[in-house]
Amino acid sequence: NMLRTVHMIDLVRNISLLYVLPNKTDTDYKCEKKVALGMHLYYPDLFERYLRTILCMPSNADIYITTDTSSKKAAITEQIEVLGHSILKRTSIYVVGNRGRDMAALWVALRENLAVYDYVCFLHDKKTRQISPGSIGESWAYKLIDNVLGSPDLVQGILQLFDSNERLGMLVPPPPIHGQYLEFSQDLWTTNFDNTMNLAKKLSVQVPMDPNKEPVSAIGNCFWFKTAALKELFKFPWKYEDFPAEPLAEDGTISHAMERIYPYVAQNNGFYSGWVLNQNYASTEFISLYYYLSSGYTPNTGREYISYLE
Repeated sequence: NMLRTVHMIDLVRNISLLYVLPNKTDTDYKCEKKVALGMHLYYPDLFERYLRTILCMPSNADIYITTDTSSKKAAITEQIEVLGHSILKRTSIYVVGNRGRDMAALWVALRENLAVYDYVCFLHDKKTRQISPGSIGESWAYKLIDNVLGSPDLVQGILQLFDSNERLGMLVPPPPIHGQYLEFSQDLWTTNFDNTMNLAKKLSVQVPMDPNKEPVSAIGNCFWFKTAALKELFKFPWKYEDFPAEPLAEDGTISHAMERIYPYVAQNNGFYSGWVLNQNYASTEFISLYYYLSSGYTPNTGREYISYLE
């Protein structure tokens, strides 16, 4: 009844749907479900870093990678060979267009491949080039990687959570709260409530949505999910033309709406969503939050805080 009537963020806050996963998990556990990793790689200088996360996936998981040129595909193939021939055997690599970037890679290029799995992780190489200094975007990328594919134990813990919680449909890292991203703690919708509502209507999603209540969103589009929770997105016939051509606007596009629609699609199917942190990163998150509170900075003064640092 709550899933039909309550705002998802209220459930997260009131029944503490934040999962802090330990560094060590039950080594006897083995996931019997079909598991896959989808990954979109664009920046050659980041290939090695992101490809190493494949080692965190269970040995029976299938790997699907997209990139935008044949030369990048060759470089990715070469680096996967270094990781091991067994990994290369269960890896499929596709050259796709870059229109829609990682979002189109997931919902156009890989949609049919991933639809047959039970649990899916999606990750892409994130480089927030429009923000200076570069450490701000790099810190967000680190938060995404570390709390999605940070270690084999983290992945095992996530799979165990999915197995033991029938209605848990999606796990996402909490949104970034550093630098100018501090404003997300007050307004995660930014300019995207109306376009997310329009997308909800297109997908026939009917759950509580409110511009004053933020979504439990996969901001950054790196997350874990059960395919059954996002079935409307898998059924929809997405095309590259559904996404704007480059240069992509920094906010307000369908890609930004899709990041925010995920928890509502899951809720529409009877699943709840939660935040996930690994045990090591949780201490970083707590210290950051405590610093902002004790220093008197608020989301409304986030940009002043950036100026102060500079």
